[in-house]
Amino acid sequence: MEEGNLLRKILAWATIGFWLVMVGLMIHRENFSSPFSPYIELGTALSLEPGETLEAEEAWMGIYFQGNKVGWLHHTCEPENGGYVVREETLTHLKMMDTPQKIWVATTCRTDEAFALTSFSFQMRSDVVSMEVLGEVEGQSVHLEIDSAGKRQEKVLHLRRAPYLFLNLRPFLVSHGLEAGKSFRVPVVLPSTLSNADAVLTVEGEEEIRVNGGSQQAFRIRVSYAGMEATSWYDREGRVLKEVSPMGLTMVREEAAEARRGMKKGDDAVDITTSTMVSVNKRLPEPKRLRTLRILLEGIDPADFEMKGGRQSLQGATLEVVKEDMASLPEVGIPVRNQALADYMKATAFLQSDDQRIQGLAREIVGQEKDAAVVARRLMEWVYENLEKRPTVSLPNALDVLDDRAGDCNEHAALMGALARAAGLPARIVVGVVYTGEGFFYHAWNEVWVGGWISLDPVMAQFPADVTHIKFIDGGLEEQMRMAQVIGRLSMEILEYR
Repeated sequence: MEEGNLLRKILAWATIGFWLVMVGLMIHRENFSSPFSPYIELGTALSLEPGETLEAEEAWMGIYFQGNKVGWLHHTCEPENGGYVVREETLTHLKMMDTPQKIWVATTCRTDEAFALTSFSFQMRSDVVSMEVLGEVEGQSVHLEIDSAGKRQEKVLHLRRAPYLFLNLRPFLVSHGLEAGKSFRVPVVLPSTLSNADAVLTVEGEEEIRVNGGSQQAFRIRVSYAGMEATSWYDREGRVLKEVSPMGLTMVREEAAEARRGMKKGDDAVDITTSTMVSVNKRLPEPKRLRTLRILLEGIDPADFEMKGGRQSLQGATLEVVKEDMASLPEVGIPVRNQALADYMKATAFLQSDDQRIQGLAREIVGQEKDAAVVARRLMEWVYENLEKRPTVSLPNALDVLDDRAGDCNEHAALMGALARAAGLPARIVVGVVYTGEGFFYHAWNEVWVGGWISLDPVMAQFPADVTHIKFIDGGLEEQMRMAQVIGRLSMEILEYR
């Protein structure tokens, strides 16, 4: 395949990569899936008689993308040992640039008699990745054990209040009923991103909706989380009828047999990449040679993202990108010793720069070189030359990538970030869009600190990256999922280039 066509294929897949697919699916289930009663303060006594328990319940939902069935969800809640166990399982079939993928996710949480979270497990499997997260709640802290790439890691999340999953908040709040016009804030643990945040829940009122060919009265409930919004509809018994989440995913309550029927699989699976490209008003000649680019951003508020600073300047909705001048940087040696950059040198659950294999490979690539800019280029070239470019459904995990030696932009950026940190070079993953000749696709690449933050793309072997790399966000999965609020909304007009 011609190199240019291959690049467009890889970047087209990267429009959603796993970090965005899971925003639309797993994050949706963790955050936006529950009937609730917003006027009840968390911690209020449950309105059940002593010894009384809620009855066991079961629900099935069909998962749709732009009207096509792509999967199913199965939910259960039942009493257990004086408390409750709540489970949800999803199976999704999707196609990413002609590559069929099957994604299975299961979450189980255990609670006390008032549905307060005591522990949970989260599992995710795809054709190429496996991950498990176990959580134990102690007061206002959550102790996590993460099993990924065959390595177990630990992490503690500290919250201002006792945490919840929406998985267990659902029956607690349903037991108190629904009331229009009420809203409150809830601390939520997100197993899929190993993070925590608050969600704002609001019951907006009752309305009539059509579900499965019929009409029904339902409460409309809106959830706002990390700049994203989702809407759910529930009947008076608190049963979910329909949910609409970011990225065009919809879930509809169905009978078990119906929920599992009608999915398109394999080569017939729905390809979700074609709808995510951002079209532009003109073509850009030889993007690698451009020194500046000015564009008008529409459909989003640029102030909601990290679009200002470094090579990017923003005035209103007009963004200018100027390619970095490497010659103007001071010479810096490794390891970089700068306390202000310490966070960009640390190992994480997905950038395992403290692993012996990662550290050994970094030493092998770098050799005796001490110049930070030269080290960055050597690492980038190694990743570019040694990773096969192919669509991959996976969490961006450096150790997995090192084993598989293949992936899209997410995998390239993860391994590059881990190798750079292992070599003593501050590095971070950034996400945004990049031009391919047809339009702008969503993409992930790196920034490294070599006397200043410089963009670097190990998929394209560019250091610095060309000016069509437009950064929206830098950070881990908990930050990257904010890109879901851009998908389907962003439009761009090219104003000037030279």
